[in-house]
Amino acid sequence: MNSLIMKMAETGADYAKRQYEAKTLSDKQLLSLTSTVVNKIRSLQGQYKAEERKSLESLTNLSVSPGATREETAQQAIARQNEFRQRYEMLRLQYEQVFRTSIMSDAAYCRRELLSRIGGDEFLRPGERVKAIAIDGIMAGVDPIGEAADYLDALARKLAR
Repeated sequence: MNSLIMKMAETGADYAKRQYEAKTLSDKQLLSLTSTVVNKIRSLQGQYKAEERKSLESLTNLSVSPGATREETAQQAIARQNEFRQRYEMLRLQYEQVFRTSIMSDAAYCRRELLSRIGGDEFLRPGERVKAIAIDGIMAGVDPIGEAADYLDALARKLAR
């Protein structure tokens, strides 16, 4: 009975090892996956920036009502600023949501694998290491998602050397 249990355990361990090896990417495959993830981030970033520009242009192209007083003109300017702020916040939330749902898990996988193969990110300056915060789901700063692409790119370049 014990030998049968040992045989089953060995078979299970061997199967698990083969499954792990099948999932493990070669360095070349990891670099390719990382490149794809970085390109997805850059594409998303480009779409977001284009929408942001379009929103800003639509608000700056509005004309002032003819014969408006200074006070009315100032009120219109404030209303435009508020509208832009609302549009900007909505765009930013959409940008972050798309990143979280379609890219973040692949970015985290790439980071984990790259770090394990190159032995960490100590070769980067502290300010460059912070760029990975979006991969952890923290959206702080001007463009943390774009900075995450920079971070992954730096790790991939280190592995490629």
